Amino acid sequence: MYCELCGAKTNELFETNIEGAVLKVCKDCSKMGTLVYKNSAESRGVSLSPDYMHEYNLLNKGTKKEEDLFKDFVDFVEGYGRKVQEAREKIPMTHKELSKELGIKESLIHAIESERIQPTQEVATKLEKFFKISIIEKSNVGSDSIPFTSKNNSNVLTVGDFLKVRK
Repeated sequence: MYCELCGAKTNELFETNIEGAVLKVCKDCSKMGTLVYKNSAESRGVSLSPDYMHEYNLLNKGTKKEEDLFKDFVDFVEGYGRKVQEAREKIPMTHKELSKELGIKESLIHAIESERIQPTQEVATKLEKFFKISIIEKSNVGSDSIPFTSKNNSNVLTVGDFLKVRK
């Protein structure tokens, strides 16, 4: 049998929830997630050692079982990197100076300006406050004041009702 995460050959696999995916992994890789309860694993043909279950539960006592992977998800305005770069150059300020001022890595600033990565909400908020610019897209999702008309003339929301089509 082979570990679905690292590919190691092993005699014993553990069904483990890692970042929302349930995988059959070796003992070492099972420490990267939450072990699925014994009854659930046995019903799928995976054997779990009682000794290991006890050892695992003692080591990970008090750790979070589930985490919302989308809690820090934010949308950014189009051209957010260019806005940050223009604001920085307007002051004028180097990447190094900005890095020290905001307490973030210089390489992160480069990556944000080139839009290779999107900043976390915390970093985006720091940039917005420092430069007095807006790079986080404001959304009314969840507001009761949003007028809604479905394209299929029903009161049921579909994925297509939320998508913006770029031409």
